[in-house]
Formats: sequence, C-alpha cells, structure tokens
Amino acid sequence: MVYKGWLTELLTGFEEPNVGMTTSKVVVLGHENILTSCGLDIHFTGLSFSRCFGQNDGHFHKQNVSAVSGASFAILNELWRQLGGFDSDFFMYFEETDLSWRAQQLGYHCLFTPSSVIAHKYSREKSLNCLYFSERNRKLMILKNYCLITIILILPALFLSEVLQCFNMGTSGRQAILTKLRADYWILRNIKTVVRKRTIQSPKRIIGDFEILAQRSYHIDMLEKRQTHFIQLALPIINLFYELIYCYTIAVLKLLRT
Repeated sequence: MVYKGWLTELLTGFEEPNVGMTTSKVVVLGHENILTSCGLDIHFTGLSFSRCFGQNDGHFHKQNVSAVSGASFAILNELWRQLGGFDSDFFMYFEETDLSWRAQQLGYHCLFTPSSVIAHKYSREKSLNCLYFSERNRKLMILKNYCLITIILILPALFLSEVLQCFNMGTSGRQAILTKLRADYWILRNIKTVVRKRTIQSPKRIIGDFEILAQRSYHIDMLEKRQTHFIQLALPIINLFYELIYCYTIAVLKLLRT
C-alpha cells in the first residue's frame, strides 16, 4: 500500500546532486508505526540488512544509503538503460542491491527519501526458495562486482561470513543447510557466467573498489535475529575482525590507487 504523495516525494530526491536512485521508507502493513526498511545497509562481505528494521517510526532526513529497497525505489531512465536493467540471472533477491552497486560504480548515489512512504506485508518466516536465491545471489553479486584484488584481500572476512551464515541457517534445520550448499554449487557450476559478467562490467566502471568500500559497513548487529547465544556473545570479536580486514583492505587499495 502506498501513502499519499509517495511517488512525488520519491522523485524529489533526484533534485540532489549525483543521485541516480531513490528509495522510500517502508513500514509494516497493519503496524504502520513499525519500520521494515529505510534503504539497505550492505556489509562489505555482501550481507544485506534493512536499515532501522523493527524500530519505531520517527523523524528521518534524506541521506545516502548503501542500496535501495526493492519494495519501493525509483531510478533515472538513462541510468536504467545504461545499466541494462536488472541482471536477469538474479531472478529474485539482491537484484536491487546489485543494481544499486552498479549505479555506484558509475558515480551515482542511492538516496533514502523518508517523505515517500509505503506499507509492506512482512513475514519473518523464510522459504527455502528465499534462502537459496538470497545465498546464491549474494555470492554472485560479490564475485561480479568486486575487483579480483579486493576479493583476495577480503577472503578471510568472506570465509567468516560463510561460517556465520551456516550457523544462522542451521537454526532453521537440515534443509536450510542443504539449500545453502545447493546455492554454493550453482556458483561453482556457473563460474564461466560469473567471469563473463566481470569482463562485460569492467570497462563501465568509473568508481573503484576503494570508493565502493567507503559506502559499505564493516559491523553486523544480527543475522535475521536468529543468531545463537554463542554468536551474540562473540559478536564484538567478530566485528573487530571484520573491522581489521576492512581497514587493511582500504589501506591497500588506497596505496594501489596512488
């Protein structure tokens, strides 16, 4: 459900400089005082989190975000054409995140416009299809958009995120773990497709990984609110490890850039 002025307010964001995509404030349908999303916060390992998820609605300002929310966003027509629209291999989940990433590589910003509001039905339960495409597409997004040197530098952090995802999915049972392995297998089986996408995309980049990483987070607060007690206790150490890898990668990329 959209609120009055939803589209008009969404489009006003393009008055800001270098804005290529805008996104709405999303509230829970039937519980409009609870937020679902204020844009997305993307961890540098590709984990995606809805900003302000579960918080009470409040006063917000326009601000740049890591990615738009697929529930409601707008994109410049010329940018959409330049990017070739959504990557058809994503099918569902992370397609808007990948689109946002590619827009940022061309020097555009993703802007959260809080005066544009929609209500979205939300369910905590995730189907196996949701788990499969989320895991598969997260890896596809990372492998196609980061430069090879960046992937090598953040490998320890990527490995840790895989471990955390295994713990997270383990709380949903054996089928969830098997679904994750099936997603990993798709990446291995289609590695030629990944390489082809990297080759096509490379000449279009204006912004390098140093600038892209500056728009990513290096801390996580939760994994779908299903982390085990062990993960909760270990989170400060986990985030410290992430921060060290992130800062090291930023330093190396800055050195290589100069």
